[in-house]
Amino acid sequence: MALSVGLIGARNHVVAAWSPSAKLYAAAGLPVNLRGLEIVSLRSVVDLDDGRKVLTVEGELANITGRELNIPELRLSVWGQKKEFYSWTAAAPRPALRAGERIAFRTRLASPPDDAADVLVQFVKAVESMPRTEKMRLSWLSPLT
Repeated sequence: MALSVGLIGARNHVVAAWSPSAKLYAAAGLPVNLRGLEIVSLRSVVDLDDGRKVLTVEGELANITGRELNIPELRLSVWGQKKEFYSWTAAAPRPALRAGERIAFRTRLASPPDDAADVLVQFVKAVESMPRTEKMRLSWLSPLT
């Protein structure tokens, strides 16, 4: 029993030491976020602007820790038919978030692909430095509306 409680309480340390354990925690309903940042209230919509389609992606960046964190750039990618059509990066509105703080972000893409169905949003450093299984844990998907 004490070992189970220890493994639950120290799950961030366990995942930092052995990343495949993140899947086990997530399956048990105990996700682990080592970065301490989340993307919340994500929304994407395609509108017309002067007769041209424009994709707008907006949401909030949230610091879920008790300390100030730097915010990496965001990587956004447009997906459809199980493949990536296009990607771009967007800077966060500010370089850092205080403990528990949230900040809204918004970015636009002119003329998104016609077959686009979803937008995937990730933190750039997660994409560059992490194995694929870890990247997907730090990804947020928004269906186009």
